[in-house]
Amino acid sequence: MRGRLTLIAALAAVAVGAVAAATWTQYLALQSLEDRLVSRRGIAPGDPVFGALLNHSQDLGLLIALAITGLTALVVLCGFLFRNTVLIPLVALAQQLRRVARDGLAAGPIEIRGPQEIARVARDAEVMRRALQTQGRAARAAADGLHQQAPLVAALQDQRRAGVQRIGPVLVANNLQPARGVIGGDWWQVLPWQSHGVALLVGDVVGHGEHAALMAYALRATLTGALASGVPAMSLPQLGCQVLRGCEDAGIELACSTCAVLMIDVPNDTMHWINAGHPPPLIASADGTVRECEATGPWLTTFGGAWSAQSVRITTQDVVLAFSDGLAIGVSDTDPSTVELGLRNALTTSVQTWFASGATKADFGTIIATVRDAAQVEPVGPRRDDLALIALTSHR
Repeated sequence: MRGRLTLIAALAAVAVGAVAAATWTQYLALQSLEDRLVSRRGIAPGDPVFGALLNHSQDLGLLIALAITGLTALVVLCGFLFRNTVLIPLVALAQQLRRVARDGLAAGPIEIRGPQEIARVARDAEVMRRALQTQGRAARAAADGLHQQAPLVAALQDQRRAGVQRIGPVLVANNLQPARGVIGGDWWQVLPWQSHGVALLVGDVVGHGEHAALMAYALRATLTGALASGVPAMSLPQLGCQVLRGCEDAGIELACSTCAVLMIDVPNDTMHWINAGHPPPLIASADGTVRECEATGPWLTTFGGAWSAQSVRITTQDVVLAFSDGLAIGVSDTDPSTVELGLRNALTTSVQTWFASGATKADFGTIIATVRDAAQVEPVGPRRDDLALIALTSHR
């Protein structure tokens, strides 16, 4: 901007100079014309009329010279004032803004100086700098908070990573898809049980998002820790209700959850289960049969309840599939009975195919993928509910 204004001032000076030169040229021409006029008509140089004309001509030249000088001085003065009152404050303000951009939160305040208009711009820039500082501090606090809570989020996200793994004597495949964000209310855990078997705990907390995830984490940690420490499985539903009461006392509004505990006694080919209102886990056999592990009591709530345990024979030719209700209502508007039929058919087909193809660990995850794809018919948009799928087998 300084270069442009300097150019404009230079052009104005050139224009003034050109006008002055042209005016002075015309004045000299007028003098020459007077001389020729006198010589042609024989007017005596001492004639009073000629003297008056000459005086007027000289006065005109003097006035023109004074006007040009004054105009030139005015242009120089205006340029000087413009430089000191506009250009220099603008350059100083630009330097301060570059300092803020370079130093960020460490930059000092912006000095407010210059004419009223430029001072107003500087004042607005200082307000913006303070607002950016406030937002920067908030962003840093949020980042620090996220870093501090990273272990909790990482622990919850671990369940989401689909894959196949061997836990003790069983092969486990899983897939967990929250309805919103990266964490949700569905949870599961497989852990050793009584030194010769494994236990699968799966649950679905009502709701989505961080509140449901916190309650799910509390249930998962408490129930799996209790079972691992030797607490009888029949005590787990009541213990889960106590967890819900604690969450409710802590201000979390959600206060109900489904849960299923499956205990597989591998040497004795037996599975015991307690189902607190959870969608019945399915047992698919290599011969094409499918059995259900129906509910044995109500949901887990703050009111408690009564639950019983049931048993079923299970061998190395069986695959257990546990899932949440998001499998049926997550993305589909199809009738639930139709979805359930498709789920059973997909499970039967995938299990038979897996056993027929050699029952390898690398292919065990295809059972989960086949069932999930079969249930997600006629998608209508984003997932409306969390989805958990866990398959396990004692086949080696």
